Amino acid sequence: MPDKPSPHAAALDAILELTAGQLALIADGAKRPDVDLAGLTRSSFDLLLKGIKANVAPLAGDASLPAEARARVARVVGAVEAWERASVMLGHHLIAIAGGWQCPACGSDVARTAAVSGVALGKSLIKLELVCAECGARSPPSAKGRKLFEEKFGHLVIAGWNPEANGFLWDRR
Repeated sequence: MPDKPSPHAAALDAILELTAGQLALIADGAKRPDVDLAGLTRSSFDLLLKGIKANVAPLAGDASLPAEARARVARVVGAVEAWERASVMLGHHLIAIAGGWQCPACGSDVARTAAVSGVALGKSLIKLELVCAECGARSPPSAKGRKLFEEKFGHLVIAGWNPEANGFLWDRR
């Protein structure tokens, strides 16, 4: 029976397997004209970072590693967590934000996207509107949807935030 690999070797092996899998997925997508390669690449990068974090985070407390290596692991995990907070995408939360909402113009309950304005005014004054998938009309979400927006995106609403980077329509105000 082979020896069980060390936690370090197991983490490295998992990261290498994940990387190879994501590269194969991107290469396959590049051959297909109907694939959004930029979106696929972003999703693959996101999965790769999450996989790296999941595999190396336990090593931050591994006393068998030198202190410098543990500190480096902690910095990488912290950087991935910061990236995750900054790169949260509207598309992952739109259905929940639109929960309980109904377009006042046509009655549809399906939002195509969300738009923000007044970003420079701060979190409490930012205007959030859902864009109806049926007629294109804009209207505010329900109170529950607004609360969810603030939970998922509120930490981003600071001077210099680019809502388009997180999937929102933005009027640059």
